[in-house]
Amino acid sequence: MFRNSAATFVALSLAFIPAVAMLAQDAEPAIAAYTFTSFDVPGAVTIHVPGISNGGVIAGNYTDSTGANKGFLRLASGRIISPIVEPNDTGNFTICEGVNKTGTVVGEYLDSLANTYRGFFLSKNVFTTYNYPGPYSTALLGINDSGNFTGIFGSSIAPNQGFISIAGTATPISYPGAVSTALQGINNNNASVGEWIDSSNVTHGLIRTASGTLKTYDVPGSTYTFTEGINDFGVVVGAYHDSAGLVRGFMLNKGVLSSIDYPAATETTIGAINNSGVFAGHYIDAGGLWHGYLAK
Repeated sequence: MFRNSAATFVALSLAFIPAVAMLAQDAEPAIAAYTFTSFDVPGAVTIHVPGISNGGVIAGNYTDSTGANKGFLRLASGRIISPIVEPNDTGNFTICEGVNKTGTVVGEYLDSLANTYRGFFLSKNVFTTYNYPGPYSTALLGINDSGNFTGIFGSSIAPNQGFISIAGTATPISYPGAVSTALQGINNNNASVGEWIDSSNVTHGLIRTASGTLKTYDVPGSTYTFTEGINDFGVVVGAYHDSAGLVRGFMLNKGVLSSIDYPAATETTIGAINNSGVFAGHYIDAGGLWHGYLAK
């Protein structure tokens, strides 16, 4: 049930080069070390939490009972701002993906008239559309405190590619041999993380260093790995499918891999982590209900 944000616009618009060494035989559960705070968005049926700022603001999205996708923010005070809908959204699809310390939000919306997904910035209640140059669908997935950002672009005749924009210059990113690549998160050093999909449709984690080196990463024993967020200290978070098909969160910190499950949840993801070590994501409880959470 894990949603890969990198593939959000595929349905309509798209139909270390050496592997990182295994860091552990098995990821050890790390529940007791963290304090979890659950939260809900009014009217949400499903919820996804892919962004948290260094100021503690959470950016996310949800589906309501009609199937519409809408964005939301959770302020550091706990106040929920919802729904967030891009004014040009004609397809009931607006999702917030990331937020930086200045309060700029990035995401994507559906222009159903053009059959195209478009990226957006939201700053001080003003939306600005962003399209990767060319006839592509675009999603903005992460932004740092300097305003540099990451995302994905593609079309029905071109493979999905990730990109990173630094100081106004956008650079396409495609992992060698990938059929699809996305960059999800970016830190203030301009290191970024994301995913790539191989020809067998298996998803692998992707780490792009500040110098531009691409490294693939798989949680040992996993069938799919998604690297979703990275802070300035190089701590990487994400989610993976274990050998039983369960979706679990993980944290990679200075070579130590921890598997993180929300207590009693049937699914846990980690979408982002900030410099205070606060991470956020979603979980599904034993009754099948979706919730957001933050933890430290």
